[in-house]
Amino acid sequence: MRILIKILIILNSIYCFGQDSLEKEFQNLEIADTLSKKEEIAYYQSKSQFKNDDFFIFDGQLKNQRLDNSFLFKKYKIGFIIYILPFQNSSGIEFSKNKNYLLFKDEHHSSARQLRVDTQEQIIIDLTNLSYVNLTSYNSVQSWEMDDAENMIVHNKICKSLMSIENNSLTVFSLCYEDGYFTNECEECFGTGVYEIKNNKVKKVKSYSEENLSMNNIQWIDYFYLGMPIKDFFEKNKLKVQEKPLFEYGYDSEEIGYEILNEHKPEYFIVADENRVISAFILNENISIHNISTSWTIKEVFEKFPNSKLNIDLISDWEYIYLKKYNLKLIFKTTNSNRIGIYGKDFEKGAIKIRRENKKIDLMQVTRKPSS
Repeated sequence: MRILIKILIILNSIYCFGQDSLEKEFQNLEIADTLSKKEEIAYYQSKSQFKNDDFFIFDGQLKNQRLDNSFLFKKYKIGFIIYILPFQNSSGIEFSKNKNYLLFKDEHHSSARQLRVDTQEQIIIDLTNLSYVNLTSYNSVQSWEMDDAENMIVHNKICKSLMSIENNSLTVFSLCYEDGYFTNECEECFGTGVYEIKNNKVKKVKSYSEENLSMNNIQWIDYFYLGMPIKDFFEKNKLKVQEKPLFEYGYDSEEIGYEILNEHKPEYFIVADENRVISAFILNENISIHNISTSWTIKEVFEKFPNSKLNIDLISDWEYIYLKKYNLKLIFKTTNSNRIGIYGKDFEKGAIKIRRENKKIDLMQVTRKPSS
């Protein structure tokens, strides 16, 4: 058993089993050479099995170079720029439906004492930006050990991700299987969801809900999103974190939230429940949500959203405007002595008049949309 554990630790340091399924960046293809001589171009083209009017792919060694690889020859002015592809044999390469991407499956196999690992990478090559990304689409780990009675015990852990590209959208469905059971945890393969391919990134924009059997929009805020596991947030966050009680941000609770500091200045306040981010306060006026920021005055808010209402929060006693369309609460930290609004007898109906139009937003709170 100890030998098996040691092997798993060693291989885990070699292979990246865990995979961040929120966002992944494309890498630029490396330039190997340029080519303008017609006779040399004709030679490489004659050896190519995959080509069109704009490019062709060659497998083998370039003249005067020892590297044995697959190369992308991309047309440029009077010749071609030669790019190194992240594989050595292009057999099986395909176009995506919209012809914007090349798709290639690259397999890896490894073994050690009492362990075998098989992995398949889905490589997506962006023909516009001349970049690529590797997404794990299959991973199988088989290990075995002997029990005290000298019986062999075999462990199997398998995941598979089915992928579909439509225009610049990637849809993924992942299946996870471990020792005879399907599981929800599937960190080895690229995770279930809908991803947007944009700005040289694959970014998750919809996640799957078992509650309503649908793909629901993800509400991204900078580098995190509402509903994100708090452990994932802390892994991605590079800024200083300090704990603050929720009542400092208008809650009737002494539970702890997390203030995120950038150069000692608060930037976000994160509220978590059941180990997930459920709400976020934005404190920095340089950060905008739907192009709204804390640099806005209440006058600007009403000019943009004339049907909105200014209300008083019964818990915090602050004033606020709630934009239902964006699940966004614009907060003004006032008291009875310095109200922005003038209220009638039934203050729950909202302010009937504004007296301080130049008052800026103090905080913005983004809340998670309910499942629909």
